[in-house]
Amino acid sequence: MKMENQSVILPKCRKKKKRNGGYEKVKILIINTQSVNHSNATGVTLRSILRGKPSEEILELYMQPCVRAADALPIRSVQLGFWECPVRTLANRFNRAGTETSVSVENPGKSSFKKRMKSRLIMTIDFEKVFLTKKIRRLVNEFAPDCVYTLGNSIDAMKYACKLADYCGVHILPHFMDNWQESHRYGSEKYPTHCKTTQKWLKQMYEKAVCGLTISEKMATVYEERWHIRHFALMNAVDVGQYYCGQKKENERILVYAGGLHLNRYKSLLEIARCVDRLNRGMKSSSDEGYKLEIYTDSKSKALYEGQFAPFQCVSFREYVKHDQIRTVYERASILVHIETFDPEYRNFILYSLSTKISEYLATGLPILLYAPEEIFVSEYLKCNNAAAVVSDEETLSEALKKLMSDPSYRAELGSKAEKLAREKHDKAIALMVFDQAVDCACK
Repeated sequence: MKMENQSVILPKCRKKKKRNGGYEKVKILIINTQSVNHSNATGVTLRSILRGKPSEEILELYMQPCVRAADALPIRSVQLGFWECPVRTLANRFNRAGTETSVSVENPGKSSFKKRMKSRLIMTIDFEKVFLTKKIRRLVNEFAPDCVYTLGNSIDAMKYACKLADYCGVHILPHFMDNWQESHRYGSEKYPTHCKTTQKWLKQMYEKAVCGLTISEKMATVYEERWHIRHFALMNAVDVGQYYCGQKKENERILVYAGGLHLNRYKSLLEIARCVDRLNRGMKSSSDEGYKLEIYTDSKSKALYEGQFAPFQCVSFREYVKHDQIRTVYERASILVHIETFDPEYRNFILYSLSTKISEYLATGLPILLYAPEEIFVSEYLKCNNAAAVVSDEETLSEALKKLMSDPSYRAELGSKAEKLAREKHDKAIALMVFDQAVDCACK
Protein backbone atom coordinates (compact mmCIF):
# COMPACT_ATOMS: atom_id res chain seq x y z
CA MET A 1 0.00 0.00 0.00
CA LYS A 2 1.50 3.31 -1.06
CA MET A 3 1.05 6.19 1.33
CA GLU A 4 1.32 9.90 0.58
CA ASN A 5 4.44 11.95 0.99
CA GLN A 6 3.91 13.84 4.23
CA SER A 7 6.00 16.89 3.28
CA VAL A 8 3.70 18.21 0.57
CA ILE A 9 2.02 20.90 2.68
CA LEU A 10 3.86 23.01 5.20
CA PRO A 11 2.15 24.19 8.38
CA LYS A 12 1.07 27.79 8.69
CA CYS A 13 2.70 29.95 11.35
CA ARG A 14 1.03 32.90 12.95
CA LYS A 15 1.84 35.26 15.79
CA LYS A 16 -0.47 35.77 18.71
CA LYS A 17 -0.94 38.79 20.87
CA LYS A 18 -0.39 38.39 24.57
CA ARG A 19 -3.34 39.16 26.80
CA ASN A 20 -3.35 39.10 30.60
CA GLY A 21 -0.43 36.70 30.69
CA GLY A 22 -2.17 34.30 28.31
CA TYR A 23 -2.99 34.17 24.62
CA GLU A 24 -5.79 35.46 22.47
CA LYS A 25 -7.87 32.70 20.95
CA VAL A 26 -5.67 29.82 22.00
CA LYS A 27 -6.58 26.93 19.71
CA ILE A 28 -6.53 23.36 20.98
CA LEU A 29 -6.15 20.36 18.69
CA ILE A 30 -7.54 17.24 20.39
CA ILE A 31 -6.46 13.75 19.36
CA ASN A 32 -7.93 10.78 21.23
CA THR A 33 -9.06 7.25 20.61
CA GLN A 34 -12.67 8.20 21.39
CA SER A 35 -14.48 11.46 20.75
CA VAL A 36 -15.15 13.85 23.62
CA ASN A 37 -18.78 13.63 22.48
CA HIS A 38 -18.87 9.86 23.00
CA SER A 39 -21.57 8.72 25.41
CA ASN A 40 -19.39 7.38 28.23
CA ALA A 41 -17.90 8.53 31.56
CA THR A 42 -14.75 9.95 29.99
CA GLY A 43 -16.86 11.94 27.55
CA VAL A 44 -18.94 13.32 30.42
CA THR A 45 -15.78 14.50 32.18
CA LEU A 46 -14.25 16.11 29.10
CA ARG A 47 -17.45 17.84 28.04
CA SER A 48 -17.88 19.33 31.51
CA ILE A 49 -14.45 20.98 31.11
CA LEU A 50 -14.56 21.97 27.45
CA ARG A 51 -18.10 23.36 27.55
CA GLY A 52 -16.62 26.61 28.81
CA LYS A 53 -14.41 27.00 25.73
CA PRO A 54 -15.56 28.71 22.50
CA SER A 55 -16.24 26.01 19.90
CA GLU A 56 -14.10 27.73 17.26
CA GLU A 57 -11.05 27.24 19.50
CA ILE A 58 -11.31 23.44 19.39
CA LEU A 59 -10.67 20.92 16.63
CA GLU A 60 -11.00 17.24 17.48
CA LEU A 61 -9.59 14.18 15.73
CA TYR A 62 -10.60 10.74 16.99
CA MET A 63 -10.23 7.09 15.95
CA GLN A 64 -13.20 4.99 17.08
CA PRO A 65 -16.87 5.23 16.07
CA CYS A 66 -18.75 7.71 18.23
CA VAL A 67 -22.04 7.06 20.03
CA ARG A 68 -22.99 10.72 20.23
CA ALA A 69 -24.16 11.97 23.63
CA ALA A 70 -27.31 14.04 24.02
CA ASP A 71 -25.27 16.94 25.42
CA ALA A 72 -22.61 16.83 22.69
CA LEU A 73 -20.43 19.90 22.21
CA PRO A 74 -20.85 21.92 18.98
CA ILE A 75 -17.19 21.53 18.01
CA ARG A 76 -15.62 20.48 14.72
CA SER A 77 -14.96 16.78 15.12
CA VAL A 78 -13.36 14.49 12.52
CA GLN A 79 -12.92 10.72 12.70
CA LEU A 80 -9.65 9.43 11.28
CA GLY A 81 -10.15 6.86 8.56
CA PHE A 82 -8.38 4.12 6.66
CA TRP A 83 -5.66 6.33 5.19
CA GLU A 84 -4.74 7.74 8.61
CA CYS A 85 -4.93 4.58 10.76
CA PRO A 86 -5.65 1.58 8.49
CA VAL A 87 -5.51 -1.31 10.98
CA ARG A 88 -7.77 0.37 13.53
CA THR A 89 -10.26 1.36 10.82
CA LEU A 90 -10.52 -2.24 9.65
CA ALA A 91 -10.91 -3.41 13.25
CA ASN A 92 -13.67 -0.84 13.79
CA ARG A 93 -15.61 -2.30 10.87
CA PHE A 94 -15.65 -5.69 12.57
CA ASN A 95 -16.71 -4.17 15.87
CA ARG A 96 -19.31 -1.45 15.46
CA ALA A 97 -19.12 -0.47 19.12
CA GLY A 98 -15.49 0.47 18.61
CA THR A 99 -12.30 -1.38 19.37
CA GLU A 100 -10.68 -1.23 22.77
CA THR A 101 -7.11 -0.10 23.11
CA SER A 102 -4.31 -1.98 24.73
CA VAL A 103 -3.40 0.67 27.27
CA SER A 104 -6.86 0.36 28.80
CA VAL A 105 -6.80 -3.44 28.77
CA GLU A 106 -5.64 -4.88 32.06
CA ASN A 107 -3.53 -7.93 32.66
CA PRO A 108 -5.65 -10.94 31.64
CA GLY A 109 -4.42 -12.94 34.64
CA LYS A 110 -6.72 -15.94 35.05
CA SER A 111 -9.04 -14.95 32.21
CA SER A 112 -10.15 -17.40 29.57
CA PHE A 113 -8.18 -18.33 26.47
CA LYS A 114 -10.71 -16.40 24.37
CA LYS A 115 -10.16 -13.22 26.40
CA ARG A 116 -6.39 -13.60 26.24
CA MET A 117 -6.55 -13.96 22.47
CA LYS A 118 -8.78 -10.89 22.25
CA SER A 119 -6.22 -8.93 24.28
CA ARG A 120 -3.47 -10.02 21.89
CA LEU A 121 -5.51 -8.98 18.86
CA ILE A 122 -6.28 -5.60 20.43
CA MET A 123 -2.59 -5.07 21.05
CA THR A 124 -1.75 -5.57 17.38
CA ILE A 125 -3.67 -2.39 16.56
CA ASP A 126 -1.12 -0.35 18.46
CA PHE A 127 1.74 -1.61 16.29
CA GLU A 128 0.20 -0.12 13.15
CA LYS A 129 1.71 2.83 11.33
CA VAL A 130 -0.34 6.01 11.42
CA PHE A 131 -0.27 8.65 8.69
CA LEU A 132 -0.67 12.40 8.56
CA THR A 133 -2.47 12.54 5.23
CA LYS A 134 -2.96 15.53 2.97
CA LYS A 135 -6.56 15.82 4.16
CA ILE A 136 -5.52 16.04 7.82
CA ARG A 137 -2.62 18.39 7.13
CA ARG A 138 -4.93 20.76 5.27
CA LEU A 139 -7.42 20.63 8.14
CA VAL A 140 -4.70 21.30 10.70
CA ASN A 141 -3.21 24.13 8.64
CA GLU A 142 -6.56 25.89 8.45
CA PHE A 143 -7.06 25.52 12.19
CA ALA A 144 -3.46 26.47 13.18
CA PRO A 145 -3.39 24.96 16.69
CA ASP A 146 -1.37 26.28 19.62
CA CYS A 147 -1.11 22.92 21.39
CA VAL A 148 -2.08 19.26 20.97
CA TYR A 149 -4.24 17.81 23.75
CA THR A 150 -4.49 14.04 24.26
CA LEU A 151 -5.46 11.45 26.85
CA GLY A 152 -2.75 9.28 25.27
CA ASN A 153 -4.54 6.10 26.31
CA SER A 154 -3.42 4.06 23.31
CA ILE A 155 -0.12 3.77 21.49
CA ASP A 156 -1.58 4.89 18.18
CA ALA A 157 -3.11 7.97 19.86
CA MET A 158 0.31 8.83 21.31
CA LYS A 159 1.92 8.27 17.90
CA TYR A 160 -0.57 10.57 16.22
CA ALA A 161 -0.19 13.23 18.93
CA CYS A 162 3.58 13.19 18.41
CA LYS A 163 3.17 13.49 14.63
CA LEU A 164 0.78 16.41 14.99
CA ALA A 165 3.01 18.19 17.52
CA ASP A 166 6.05 17.84 15.25
CA TYR A 167 4.15 18.97 12.18
CA CYS A 168 2.60 22.01 13.89
CA GLY A 169 5.67 22.89 15.94
CA VAL A 170 3.69 22.95 19.21
CA HIS A 171 3.75 21.15 22.56
CA ILE A 172 1.61 18.22 23.62
CA LEU A 173 -0.65 18.61 26.66
CA PRO A 174 -1.17 15.06 28.01
CA HIS A 175 -4.10 14.39 30.35
CA PHE A 176 -4.16 11.28 32.56
CA MET A 177 -7.39 10.01 34.13
CA ASP A 178 -6.17 6.58 35.22
CA ASN A 179 -2.78 5.26 36.20
CA TRP A 180 -2.22 3.20 33.05
CA GLN A 181 1.41 4.34 33.03
CA GLU A 182 2.10 1.85 35.82
CA SER A 183 -0.72 -0.67 35.51
CA HIS A 184 0.23 -1.46 31.93
CA ARG A 185 3.51 -2.92 33.21
CA TYR A 186 1.56 -5.78 34.77
CA GLY A 187 1.69 -7.64 31.47
CA SER A 188 5.40 -7.09 30.90
CA GLU A 189 6.29 -10.76 31.33
CA LYS A 190 3.59 -11.98 28.94
CA TYR A 191 3.77 -9.09 26.45
CA PRO A 192 7.25 -7.57 26.89
CA THR A 193 7.47 -6.10 23.39
CA HIS A 194 4.15 -4.35 23.66
CA CYS A 195 4.85 -2.92 27.11
CA LYS A 196 8.24 -1.71 25.95
CA THR A 197 6.57 0.03 22.99
CA THR A 198 4.04 1.68 25.30
CA GLN A 199 6.80 3.10 27.48
CA LYS A 200 8.73 4.22 24.40
CA TRP A 201 5.83 6.31 23.05
CA LEU A 202 4.91 7.58 26.50
CA LYS A 203 8.47 8.89 26.83
CA GLN A 204 8.35 10.45 23.36
CA MET A 205 5.06 12.14 24.21
CA TYR A 206 6.56 13.59 27.38
CA GLU A 207 9.58 14.86 25.44
CA LYS A 208 7.15 17.07 23.51
CA ALA A 209 5.37 18.29 26.66
CA VAL A 210 6.17 21.08 29.12
CA CYS A 211 3.28 20.28 31.47
CA GLY A 212 0.48 17.78 31.95
CA LEU A 213 -2.97 17.30 33.47
CA THR A 214 -3.99 14.65 35.99
CA ILE A 215 -7.25 13.48 37.55
CA SER A 216 -6.06 14.02 41.13
CA GLU A 217 -3.56 15.87 43.28
CA LYS A 218 -1.88 12.61 44.28
CA MET A 219 -1.33 11.65 40.65
CA ALA A 220 0.06 15.13 39.92
CA THR A 221 2.61 14.79 42.72
CA VAL A 222 3.74 11.32 41.63
CA TYR A 223 3.99 12.23 37.94
CA GLU A 224 5.90 15.45 38.64
CA GLU A 225 8.53 13.44 40.51
CA ARG A 226 8.68 10.93 37.67
CA TRP A 227 8.77 13.26 34.66
CA HIS A 228 10.16 16.50 36.13
CA ILE A 229 7.55 18.77 34.58
CA ARG A 230 4.56 20.47 36.15
CA HIS A 231 1.26 18.59 36.31
CA PHE A 232 -2.02 20.39 37.00
CA ALA A 233 -4.60 18.47 39.05
CA LEU A 234 -7.90 18.82 37.20
CA MET A 235 -10.63 17.28 39.34
CA ASN A 236 -13.87 16.15 37.68
CA ALA A 237 -16.14 19.16 37.25
CA VAL A 238 -19.85 19.46 37.96
CA ASP A 239 -22.62 22.05 38.14
CA VAL A 240 -23.33 21.74 41.86
CA GLY A 241 -26.72 23.43 41.71
CA GLN A 242 -27.88 21.07 38.98
CA TYR A 243 -27.33 17.95 41.12
CA TYR A 244 -28.27 19.09 44.62
CA CYS A 245 -30.98 16.87 46.15
CA GLY A 246 -30.80 17.53 49.90
CA GLN A 247 -31.59 15.13 52.72
CA LYS A 248 -34.38 12.55 52.60
CA LYS A 249 -37.04 11.73 55.18
CA GLU A 250 -36.06 9.23 57.85
CA ASN A 251 -38.52 6.62 56.62
CA GLU A 252 -37.02 6.57 53.12
CA ARG A 253 -34.56 3.69 52.94
CA ILE A 254 -33.05 3.37 49.50
CA LEU A 255 -29.37 2.85 48.75
CA VAL A 256 -28.50 3.70 45.15
CA TYR A 257 -25.53 2.64 43.07
CA ALA A 258 -25.20 4.17 39.61
CA GLY A 259 -22.32 3.04 37.43
CA GLY A 260 -20.50 0.17 35.77
CA LEU A 261 -19.70 -3.20 37.33
CA HIS A 262 -16.60 -3.93 35.23
CA LEU A 263 -13.07 -4.42 36.64
CA ASN A 264 -14.70 -6.85 39.10
CA ARG A 265 -16.49 -3.99 40.87
CA TYR A 266 -19.56 -6.22 41.09
CA LYS A 267 -17.79 -8.24 43.81
CA SER A 268 -17.64 -5.16 46.05
CA LEU A 269 -21.32 -4.49 45.44
CA LEU A 270 -22.12 -8.12 46.30
CA GLU A 271 -20.56 -7.61 49.72
CA ILE A 272 -22.72 -4.54 50.29
CA ALA A 273 -25.82 -6.49 49.22
CA ARG A 274 -24.89 -9.27 51.64
CA CYS A 275 -24.51 -6.79 54.51
CA VAL A 276 -27.79 -5.00 53.76
CA ASP A 277 -29.60 -8.33 53.55
CA ARG A 278 -28.13 -9.44 56.87
CA LEU A 279 -29.05 -6.17 58.59
CA ASN A 280 -32.58 -6.30 57.20
CA ARG A 281 -33.07 -9.82 58.55
CA GLY A 282 -31.91 -8.64 61.95
CA MET A 283 -34.55 -5.92 62.24
CA LYS A 284 -36.97 -6.34 65.14
CA SER A 285 -40.18 -5.59 63.28
CA SER A 286 -41.25 -8.29 60.83
CA SER A 287 -43.43 -5.74 59.02
CA ASP A 288 -40.42 -3.49 58.35
CA GLU A 289 -39.24 -3.98 54.79
CA GLY A 290 -35.78 -2.68 55.63
CA TYR A 291 -33.35 -1.07 53.22
CA LYS A 292 -33.33 -1.56 49.46
CA LEU A 293 -30.31 -1.48 47.17
CA GLU A 294 -31.09 -0.19 43.67
CA ILE A 295 -28.47 -0.74 40.97
CA TYR A 296 -28.53 1.43 37.85
CA THR A 297 -26.07 0.08 35.31
CA ASP A 298 -25.67 -0.58 31.60
CA SER A 299 -27.37 -3.50 29.86
CA LYS A 300 -24.11 -5.42 29.44
CA SER A 301 -23.34 -5.31 33.17
CA LYS A 302 -26.93 -6.20 33.97
CA ALA A 303 -26.81 -9.26 31.72
CA LEU A 304 -23.49 -10.40 33.15
CA TYR A 305 -24.03 -9.85 36.86
CA GLU A 306 -27.72 -9.62 37.78
CA GLY A 307 -27.88 -13.35 38.47
CA GLN A 308 -25.15 -13.02 41.11
CA PHE A 309 -27.49 -10.84 43.19
CA ALA A 310 -30.53 -13.13 42.92
CA PRO A 311 -30.23 -14.48 46.52
CA PHE A 312 -30.75 -11.00 47.97
CA GLN A 313 -34.34 -9.75 48.07
CA CYS A 314 -33.13 -6.27 48.97
CA VAL A 315 -31.49 -5.81 45.55
CA SER A 316 -33.16 -4.65 42.36
CA PHE A 317 -31.52 -3.91 39.01
CA ARG A 318 -32.98 -0.89 37.25
CA GLU A 319 -32.90 0.23 33.65
CA TYR A 320 -29.97 2.29 32.46
CA VAL A 321 -30.63 6.03 32.70
CA LYS A 322 -29.01 8.48 30.30
CA HIS A 323 -26.62 10.91 31.88
CA ASP A 324 -28.76 13.97 31.20
CA GLN A 325 -31.47 12.36 33.36
CA ILE A 326 -29.23 10.93 36.10
CA ARG A 327 -30.44 13.42 38.71
CA THR A 328 -33.77 11.58 38.80
CA VAL A 329 -31.86 8.52 39.99
CA TYR A 330 -30.00 10.42 42.70
CA GLU A 331 -33.27 11.93 43.93
CA ARG A 332 -34.49 8.44 44.84
CA ALA A 333 -31.55 7.78 47.16
CA SER A 334 -31.29 8.01 50.92
CA ILE A 335 -27.66 6.90 50.66
CA LEU A 336 -25.49 6.92 47.55
CA VAL A 337 -23.11 3.98 47.14
CA HIS A 338 -19.77 4.05 45.36
CA ILE A 339 -17.51 1.04 44.96
CA GLU A 340 -14.07 0.26 43.61
CA THR A 341 -12.51 -3.10 42.88
CA PHE A 342 -10.37 -4.92 45.43
CA ASP A 343 -8.87 -7.11 42.71
CA PRO A 344 -5.03 -6.82 42.82
CA GLU A 345 -4.90 -6.98 39.00
CA TYR A 346 -6.56 -3.57 38.76
CA ARG A 347 -5.21 -1.89 41.89
CA ASN A 348 -2.50 0.14 40.16
CA PHE A 349 -4.88 1.21 37.39
CA ILE A 350 -7.25 2.95 39.85
CA LEU A 351 -4.57 3.97 42.36
CA TYR A 352 -4.85 7.73 41.77
CA SER A 353 -8.22 7.84 39.97
CA LEU A 354 -11.40 9.70 40.83
CA SER A 355 -14.57 8.44 39.20
CA THR A 356 -16.80 10.83 37.27
CA LYS A 357 -19.62 9.83 39.62
CA ILE A 358 -17.80 11.09 42.73
CA SER A 359 -18.16 14.77 41.86
CA GLU A 360 -21.84 14.25 41.06
CA TYR A 361 -22.43 12.30 44.27
CA LEU A 362 -20.77 15.05 46.32
CA ALA A 363 -22.90 17.73 44.67
CA THR A 364 -26.17 16.02 45.65
CA GLY A 365 -25.65 16.77 49.33
CA LEU A 366 -26.63 13.18 50.13
CA PRO A 367 -24.63 10.85 52.40
CA ILE A 368 -22.17 8.65 50.52
CA LEU A 369 -20.97 5.15 51.35
CA LEU A 370 -17.62 4.38 49.73
CA TYR A 371 -16.42 0.78 49.75
CA ALA A 372 -12.91 0.65 48.31
CA PRO A 373 -9.29 -0.25 49.14
CA GLU A 374 -7.94 2.18 51.72
CA GLU A 375 -4.69 2.87 49.85
CA ILE A 376 -6.27 4.32 46.69
CA PHE A 377 -6.71 8.06 46.27
CA VAL A 378 -10.51 8.22 46.32
CA SER A 379 -10.59 6.61 49.79
CA GLU A 380 -7.95 8.98 51.11
CA TYR A 381 -9.63 12.00 49.52
CA LEU A 382 -13.14 11.43 50.86
CA LYS A 383 -11.91 10.30 54.28
CA CYS A 384 -9.64 13.32 54.78
CA ASN A 385 -12.51 15.65 53.90
CA ASN A 386 -15.07 13.73 56.01
CA ALA A 387 -17.27 13.69 52.92
CA ALA A 388 -18.31 10.02 53.03
CA ALA A 389 -18.45 6.92 55.16
CA VAL A 390 -15.28 5.25 53.87
CA VAL A 391 -14.79 1.54 54.53
CA SER A 392 -12.36 -1.04 53.19
CA ASP A 393 -13.37 -4.39 54.72
CA GLU A 394 -16.60 -6.33 55.19
CA GLU A 395 -16.55 -6.16 58.99
CA THR A 396 -16.27 -2.36 58.99
CA LEU A 397 -18.85 -2.25 56.22
CA SER A 398 -21.55 -3.70 58.47
CA GLU A 399 -20.82 -1.15 61.18
CA ALA A 400 -20.82 1.74 58.71
CA LEU A 401 -24.15 0.65 57.25
CA LYS A 402 -25.69 0.37 60.72
CA LYS A 403 -24.60 3.89 61.59
CA LEU A 404 -25.79 5.34 58.30
CA MET A 405 -29.15 3.63 58.65
CA SER A 406 -29.77 4.57 62.27
CA ASP A 407 -28.28 8.06 62.63
CA PRO A 408 -30.02 10.83 60.62
CA SER A 409 -27.73 13.54 62.05
CA TYR A 410 -24.68 11.60 60.81
CA ARG A 411 -26.21 11.33 57.34
CA ALA A 412 -26.95 15.06 57.34
CA GLU A 413 -23.39 15.88 58.42
CA LEU A 414 -21.87 13.74 55.66
CA GLY A 415 -24.17 15.26 53.05
CA SER A 416 -23.36 18.80 54.11
CA LYS A 417 -19.60 18.21 53.99
CA ALA A 418 -19.93 16.45 50.64
CA GLU A 419 -21.70 19.41 49.05
CA LYS A 420 -19.14 21.81 50.55
CA LEU A 421 -16.31 19.78 49.01
CA ALA A 422 -18.08 19.77 45.64
CA ARG A 423 -18.30 23.57 45.68
CA GLU A 424 -14.68 24.02 46.77
CA LYS A 425 -12.99 21.47 44.50
CA HIS A 426 -15.32 20.35 41.71
CA ASP A 427 -17.11 23.44 40.49
CA LYS A 428 -17.01 23.87 36.71
CA ALA A 429 -15.51 27.35 36.97
CA ILE A 430 -12.57 25.99 39.00
CA ALA A 431 -11.98 23.17 36.51
CA LEU A 432 -12.01 25.57 33.55
CA MET A 433 -9.54 27.85 35.32
CA VAL A 434 -7.13 24.94 35.91
CA PHE A 435 -7.54 23.77 32.33
CA ASP A 436 -6.80 27.26 30.99
CA GLN A 437 -3.68 27.47 33.17
CA ALA A 438 -2.42 24.18 31.77
CA VAL A 439 -3.17 25.23 28.18
CA ASP A 440 -1.35 28.55 28.67
CA CYS A 441 1.61 26.64 30.09
CA ALA A 442 1.60 24.23 27.12
CA CYS A 443 1.54 27.15 24.66
CA LYS A 444 4.73 28.73 25.98
